[in-house]
Amino acid sequence: MKTYFDQVFHPIVEITVSGLEKTASIPALIDTGFDGYLSLPLTLALPLGLKLAYYTPITLADGTVKEELVFEAKAKLSKDWQKAAVFINRGSVALLGTKLLEKSKILLDFPNRKIQIQLS
Repeated sequence: MKTYFDQVFHPIVEITVSGLEKTASIPALIDTGFDGYLSLPLTLALPLGLKLAYYTPITLADGTVKEELVFEAKAKLSKDWQKAAVFINRGSVALLGTKLLEKSKILLDFPNRKIQIQLS
């Protein structure tokens, strides 16, 4: 699994995501404030052919609640695939949430620009 800090010190991990149409390796920002699986920009999600699963209310950082569509995908950080609920975001950055990392240990070494993810 490839990990790195980008130019502005955001921790990035390459994650493999599979939909109905395509599988792709996607650089995703590790977002410890996002308790879901993945949030993908529309431009990355559309070619994968993700299947609409359901919609759910979500609470934003400002306390606003809104309904969001949730799509099905498979994702893997190493060799094992797992089901992942995917939100679509309007930005340009993929977000890796804590749900995909809940059985992992992460070390973010900012001074040395190294990221270690230990999967269990």
